[in-house]
Amino acid sequence: MNLYSKITISLIVFFLLVLTINNRIDNRIENKIESKLTSGFFDKDYPKISIPANLNSNKILKSSLPDLTFAANKSIDAVVHVKNTSIVKDSDSWALQFFYGDDSRKKVGTGSGVIISPDGYIITNYHVIENSTEVIVTTNDNREYEAEIIGFDEVNDIAVLKIDTDSNLDYIFFW
Repeated sequence: MNLYSKITISLIVFFLLVLTINNRIDNRIENKIESKLTSGFFDKDYPKISIPANLNSNKILKSSLPDLTFAANKSIDAVVHVKNTSIVKDSDSWALQFFYGDDSRKKVGTGSGVIISPDGYIITNYHVIENSTEVIVTTNDNREYEAEIIGFDEVNDIAVLKIDTDSNLDYIFFW
């Protein structure tokens, strides 16, 4: 399975997780509305009004989605934030040169990556670390590490980073 397939699967899992959370919120709201509609007060005062049979038909469709919270909880600690700092030369920017005396400036880019081994190897996209002078990786528990670029492939837009840590990291197995 190639990296793009894994990224696609990860994105699908993420969106299904969002749908699951949204489903739970909708179910709570619908249950409150349904309990008000079927309360004794409503039925006693308006005995000829009945609840339509298809009132909860969308509830059945929403609840048929798979619960992916287990998969999300299992993988959340292996996903990292990658921050790239690079120096950009702006030779046409006369304003920067006039006010700051230099035509270079720092540019910060961000992206994500996935830890693929307990000793800190990370897969990310090449465009995330392109032209970097410094790469900082932040884990899910907000620990920051300076990353070393191990290798990259511009054509396939992939890069491998390494962070050094004293403990084993949560990771997603990479075939």
